[in-house]
Amino acid sequence: MQRIQAVSFFSFLLEDFSRFPASIQHFAGKAFETGGEILVCRQEEQPVGVLCLEQRGGERDVVYLYVLEEARRRGVAQALLAKAVEDARNEGEPVTMRVIAEHPYAACYRALCAKLGFAPAVTATIFHARPCDPEKKAAWEAFKARRGRRNYEWVLRKGGAVSRFSQAPAAVLSGMKEEVGRQFPHYLDPFAVPNPRQDEYSFLFYEGDRALSFVTASQHGNRVLFEQTACRKDCRNTGAFFPPLYHFIDTVIQNQIHLVTFTVYDANLAVHKMTDGYLKEILSDRKHQCTYIS
Repeated sequence: MQRIQAVSFFSFLLEDFSRFPASIQHFAGKAFETGGEILVCRQEEQPVGVLCLEQRGGERDVVYLYVLEEARRRGVAQALLAKAVEDARNEGEPVTMRVIAEHPYAACYRALCAKLGFAPAVTATIFHARPCDPEKKAAWEAFKARRGRRNYEWVLRKGGAVSRFSQAPAAVLSGMKEEVGRQFPHYLDPFAVPNPRQDEYSFLFYEGDRALSFVTASQHGNRVLFEQTACRKDCRNTGAFFPPLYHFIDTVIQNQIHLVTFTVYDANLAVHKMTDGYLKEILSDRKHQCTYIS
């Protein structure tokens, strides 16, 4: 008999999840931080499957789904995901699930999504960079000497400046807030709450009181997630993307970050071109992701 139950933070801490991968603690924490939920499947009063959902705006995103080996092929994963969809539907919200094509269980996840009526929504490429690798670091320095610093200084000579968000002039930040939705995409709002932007790795490029482009990122241990980048509409194809990116890469190298993850939507051809053009020196591999929505 399967029993699916949403658990509170307190009851989660009291549970024995020692047989699950240690990463469950991280994803459970993210679920609670965002107001999401955790669903636990029990058999004979013991947890055999867990699903973690983050709350992201008006949707719930599956960030963790794991079933103990002895309980697999018994419909546990399907029961967990079906319960998540049912709960979300009662609140008028969709559930999203991201599947990495290179994952060993990708076919199982796709079949599960299809069985429960999920439809593919968007695809993306996940780029991994290892800036602490001596070869990658040397390649980046060579790129800077050959082209990067010249491009960067040329843009700054036009009157621009780069700073962390906390150090940017108040007039630049207030003007940028007003331009989200007009000059900057509304879905890449660096001021939205909750927002994973951390000041150490987030940079803003501006000219006078005008924000031109930005990079936001967040740190998780010795890993940095490249969260967002955008350039104002009237500055595209001018090189304005590059200065905050240049600062970002220099910072992760200086701070001895082992892994940087960039997720780029495949429909965003400009950022794909930028990633391949400016970041190829430190990229180590790439994977392909499809987001399914209920």
